Amino acid sequence: FVREGVLDYDLERLVSFTDKAKASGKKPGTDLIEFRKVTAAEVDPQITKQLRVSAEAVLFYLERIRLADGRPVIFERRYIIAAHCPSLTKADAKGSLYAAWTTKCRLQITGAEETIRAVNATAAQAKHLQVRRGTACFHIAATGFISGEQPLWHEETLYRADVYEFRNRIGGLGAAMGRLSL
Repeated sequence: FVREGVLDYDLERLVSFTDKAKASGKKPGTDLIEFRKVTAAEVDPQITKQLRVSAEAVLFYLERIRLADGRPVIFERRYIIAAHCPSLTKADAKGSLYAAWTTKCRLQITGAEETIRAVNATAAQAKHLQVRRGTACFHIAATGFISGEQPLWHEETLYRADVYEFRNRIGGLGAAMGRLSL
């Protein structure tokens, strides 16, 4: 098959999907499947550990499909610590969360820790992305931070591998490698 219109994912810095899509000449969109508040006690303990919250903490839960020119390209499940952005609304969740966080909520996003792996889409994921079950995808688990190392969100995101290309610049070998003898 021929890959057309690849969306670039720069691993060196955080950029919103909305900005990435526009930069690629695509019209960004969002299908909001779910937006609700939950307590951390209702969430997988691994997620609350990543967010460093107590069982009583209130979180926003979002499930979204991100669209490029009307085509589903990302399926996202995200938990956000509500105390950091209590004014976040369903309308905000239909657009760029980064824009809502930085302008409306006046948060300074300082980075994220991401783990990327290759997966095959499950039947449910494939339905959301409008691909066949078993289609190759990139799975990204990420925790995002504000004010240094304070968690704001945790997400599990599925990117269509036929649409996305990940890019990173890697530096040279460090001084420690120079000391190794062959």
